[in-house]
Amino acid sequence: MVVPAAVAKVIRVRVSGEVDASTVDLLVSSSAAVRRSLAMLDLLRT
Repeated sequence: MVVPAAVAKVIRVRVSGEVDASTVDLLVSSSAAVRRSLAMLDLLRT
């Protein structure tokens, strides 16, 4: 399983306890992308 760089950065930030605005933007955009890809997987499964 390949971990996207954005997710790896979020994990590192969460571990270090530091959050900046760009990380929050990354988290929001990556979670939106994850939701979209999960929705596509649901469509493919049916």
